[in-house]
Amino acid sequence: MRNLATAFLLIFILQGCTALPATFAPDQTGRITRPQGSLQSIFVASSRNRLPDGSFGIERAQSLSFATYQVAMPNRRAPGSIPPEPFGTSNEFASLEVARQASLSAFSATVLDAARTTRNSSEVMVFVHGFNSSFEHSLTRVAQMDKDFEFPSATILYAWPAANQLLSYVHDLDSTAFARDGLVELLSGLSRSGISRIVVVGHSMGARLAMEAVRDLALEGNRRFFEKLGGVALLSPDIDVDLFTAQLRTLEGFAPSVVAYISSDDPTLRDFSNFFIEGKLRLGSIQDISRLGGQAATIVDVNNVGDPAQRSHLAVATSPVMIGDINAMSRPDLIRYAQGLTEYPNATVSRFGKTVGIQLAPY
Repeated sequence: MRNLATAFLLIFILQGCTALPATFAPDQTGRITRPQGSLQSIFVASSRNRLPDGSFGIERAQSLSFATYQVAMPNRRAPGSIPPEPFGTSNEFASLEVARQASLSAFSATVLDAARTTRNSSEVMVFVHGFNSSFEHSLTRVAQMDKDFEFPSATILYAWPAANQLLSYVHDLDSTAFARDGLVELLSGLSRSGISRIVVVGHSMGARLAMEAVRDLALEGNRRFFEKLGGVALLSPDIDVDLFTAQLRTLEGFAPSVVAYISSDDPTLRDFSNFFIEGKLRLGSIQDISRLGGQAATIVDVNNVGDPAQRSHLAVATSPVMIGDINAMSRPDLIRYAQGLTEYPNATVSRFGKTVGIQLAPY
């Protein structure tokens, strides 16, 4: 009984993977009025069902939907933070769908135009959210990242049908398999457009989905996609280590840059694994890089970075220290930042075959 109670607690504290209340709070004119900060434009491709109010639910849809949202992101908050309480009282963190695209080609054109006009680039970042994450929470989190990081890219949220329930791990795992074809379709379609560079970012269970989709594109022999792939960044990845190693073997012929930001002492992954998935080692808490068999990947351990009391299951996106460090780059980028850490004075670098391990010192 004690172990079961602890398990419930671990699921509840899955920061970055937990549900938040609905954020839809426009005024009666259909606009977000008096936003306390900036309005972030987030582009959404979703394999979730549409609800009568136009938002996305938890059921699985048989085809992708495309939309553009605006999310009010207040300036008066700590970098990396989003609120734990209900939104909507003064348009803070309110979100509003402002457009829909009827096809993937129209969606790609809209995203490309936004990248060119607002970022002076033709790059995109595709973010794949994690386990037990509502659409509203995922949208707010990716808007926070879009606001806090100075990435030279338009931001796309791939919203897959997570059940948004504390005990839905197996359901959500099945949903990642269901949603894989939709993500493959999205990435392939983006690569056929004028977009020049695609960075795929997966968080927690979304990292597994991201890697499976990229693996499928490799099995298809989709060279156009890999020519435009800037890399795959995995944040606190909830992926079985043996599965990840097999995924990397499939990608060998295309040699994409794969980076994992992990915490070797991530209690969420370590203890959650022990309780629910038979103690199988997760990539997000790996301590010995030789377990990856020398496959090509860069593993960045951020366990020592920042205030221990502020660490979370999404350390890179929620740590003011990490956000500031990445933004200090002339062109902030999750892939290039990790690769550049091999020359960083506060990093300990180890190698095993083509696997590079980087342990950041406390700072």
